Amino acid sequence: MAWPAVYGSSMRLAAGVRLGPYEVLALLGAGGMAEVYRARDTRLGREVAVKVVSEALGADGAFVDRFEREARLVGSVNHPNVVALHDVGLHDGKPYFVTELLQGETLRTRLGKGPVPLATALDWAEQMAEGLAAAHERNIVHRDLKPENVLITREGRIKLLDFGIAKVIAAAQEVAAPVDGGPHDLLNETVSSGGQTGTGMVIGTPGYMSPEQIRGDPVDARTDLFSFGAVLCEMLSGRRAFPGSTAVESGYAILHQEPQPLPDGVPPSVAQVVRRCLEKDPGRRFHSAQDLAFHLGVLRAPTSVTATTAPALTPRARPRWILAAGVAGVVLVAVAALVGSSTFRTLLAGRRPTVQGAGAAVTPSIAVLPFVNLSSDKEQEYFSDGISEELLDALARVKGLKVAGRTSSFHFKGKNEDLRTIGETLGVANIVEGSVRKQGNRVRITAQLIQVADGFHLWSKTFDGDLTNVFDLQERIARAITGELKVVLQGDPKARLVPVATSNAEAYALYLQSTAIFNRRDGPRFSDGIAQIREALRLDPGYARAWSRLGTLEVLLPVYRSGVYESGLRDAEEAAHRAAELDPGLAEPQAVLALVQVSRRRRVEAREAFRRALEIDPDDVTANFWLAAQLICDGYIRKGAEVLDKVLQLDPIHPNALFWRGVAAFRLGDVELADRLLRRARDLGLAHVGLGLSELADVRGNRDEAAEQLTEGLKVLAADLPPDVLAMIGRGAYGDRRARDMALAKVEQYLGTRPTVMAAVAPYALLRLGRTREGLDLFAAGPTGNDAMVLPMLWGPYGREARQSPAFAEFARRMGLVEAWELEGPPDLCRRTGAGTYACQ
Repeated sequence: MAWPAVYGSSMRLAAGVRLGPYEVLALLGAGGMAEVYRARDTRLGREVAVKVVSEALGADGAFVDRFEREARLVGSVNHPNVVALHDVGLHDGKPYFVTELLQGETLRTRLGKGPVPLATALDWAEQMAEGLAAAHERNIVHRDLKPENVLITREGRIKLLDFGIAKVIAAAQEVAAPVDGGPHDLLNETVSSGGQTGTGMVIGTPGYMSPEQIRGDPVDARTDLFSFGAVLCEMLSGRRAFPGSTAVESGYAILHQEPQPLPDGVPPSVAQVVRRCLEKDPGRRFHSAQDLAFHLGVLRAPTSVTATTAPALTPRARPRWILAAGVAGVVLVAVAALVGSSTFRTLLAGRRPTVQGAGAAVTPSIAVLPFVNLSSDKEQEYFSDGISEELLDALARVKGLKVAGRTSSFHFKGKNEDLRTIGETLGVANIVEGSVRKQGNRVRITAQLIQVADGFHLWSKTFDGDLTNVFDLQERIARAITGELKVVLQGDPKARLVPVATSNAEAYALYLQSTAIFNRRDGPRFSDGIAQIREALRLDPGYARAWSRLGTLEVLLPVYRSGVYESGLRDAEEAAHRAAELDPGLAEPQAVLALVQVSRRRRVEAREAFRRALEIDPDDVTANFWLAAQLICDGYIRKGAEVLDKVLQLDPIHPNALFWRGVAAFRLGDVELADRLLRRARDLGLAHVGLGLSELADVRGNRDEAAEQLTEGLKVLAADLPPDVLAMIGRGAYGDRRARDMALAKVEQYLGTRPTVMAAVAPYALLRLGRTREGLDLFAAGPTGNDAMVLPMLWGPYGREARQSPAFAEFARRMGLVEAWELEGPPDLCRRTGAGTYACQ
């Protein structure tokens, strides 16, 4: 049946009627305030949807003006989750607007079939939040979000309908004040679906309105978040969050009652997202729709904790990419390093530390957690990691701001823990988290700053750009964070926090890929990382940080690959010098030069290079850690422990620092502390921690365990020897004579091949298996590619025989130890007996 071409309270537009260039084809639906038609755009030949507002509202000239202004503003929103608004106009004095015509069903229709499966509900919810965020960025508030205004296309895309239209309808109908002059409350009013009002009018849909809407208070974007929570609750449960047979009942429930409980199968983390959206106080809801979208993206990301096992979200515990288990061990051990050994005792006694920075009069402190990769290509993980690391480095350069180190922050990647535990573990009061979405050359970075103590979102924002201005995006984020934390920038306040390292986007991407290999200490792929960084330098020969990273990869390559010792050191030295020339403000190249000198056993020159690095950046974690390792290798156990305490203050979950600090603790006689630190390093995945744990097992009389631990510890450092040799060394070192003889025979066979760069396990085996003089001579002849594997052993109980051997003096001279001792004084276990001569215990 065709509707007459007359518009009235019960009349419809007939097929064929023209509204400007739009020809009506059929009625799609009707409500109290508008009717929707399928129409054809005669100019472009495409089908569209035309929504015509009711005659009663159209008679108000002021409404028409507001409608056009608001509709044009909504039309400026270009987002895949917001229905595209093509045009607005008037037909016989009645406003209409034209949108894209979509095939699908409303969420209300879908809910008629029952609850939405969890994975689908989270997908749709994230799309809804993204659409809200896009509109909110333009200060457009929906005001009437409900299942009827959510369309699900046939492709599964969510489209939000009627954005901003409720605002102008409300402006046309709201009264200046209630008749009695009291509070503007829904419970004292009649809500009408048409144009008539009782004592007043509040526009919205009962059951989905926020408390502030019901009270008639001013609303902002957070009112949409409440409505969103009500919709998500209904998707998950199949029933309304605030049921009621009348508007008054629904309104009372919204104002005074808790939402209906969700089904038991809904994970606590998801349930808490709903509850947080449905907070009656707007200030307790999510800070923004973008913040909400980020959380939903984390919950449904394939690499995150599964939804069924995610922990409950409390105001201080939200889904995160962080530690899944063993947090107590982190708090007991990692935080202990923050302030030195006195705090170790407090924590080892079982008392929980106070969050550093939780008080008002403390140094501002922050951690940058790995940003979540929301790109469609999961191989872009290196890019999101790189963005996080760049931001961390920028903040670390701000004087007066304590920043948790990279290793500790990235330890939480892909795991799950609440903010307060993270803050306690890292000793910080604030946390930055975010996401990165990369599509071709386009980049969207969402960052948010959260206060650990109460989970309050201090700041949240989305930054859009492309690879040519990615450093500018990072600069804006860093500036926003320091501004929010009220950190006073010293020196030139206009100087960049994030220097433009390169103008070549491809070179930057290659740098990040190579850095990812370095950060994982992925030894077998170091050659790939070097190839990538060299290609980056071919594209941009002036890229100082790339030269610096090349030096780091080259200087560490001999640890993982034999036969490249001298060439690797030479290439590392050249790259570091080039980096220092291009950017004298980089500490890393000086640390690389120091490690080159350590590898060449020029210990005094190494110490000078470390001094230069730490003058540039006293808090550089890598330079401090390498210095601490050299001090311990040289026999300065106490000095090394002090530097490691600083490293762990900067980077509390640094596995290698925990290992070396555990070794130092054992050397200094604190077996209990050594045990906790070494086991924590093992729990963090450090492969060679068995070298230290074996000594602990031996002290406790468990030689079988000691042998097993030593075998495991040697594996990562003995690639050139057959695997069965390591087990022989392990058993032989702890009393198995047959294994000892077999191991020595295998080592002699290996040495008979005359390797250019000797595996450090060879002299280690000779020293541990009783061939002291041969071991010292072989070690001094070098090179080994990893002296640090052997030298710490010489300052422990197994090195006593070597220290007291007549051959030790010549060994110390050839290793460059005597030269260092002459400059800095005797090591902990030795005394100077004359010029260049020392007697060691």
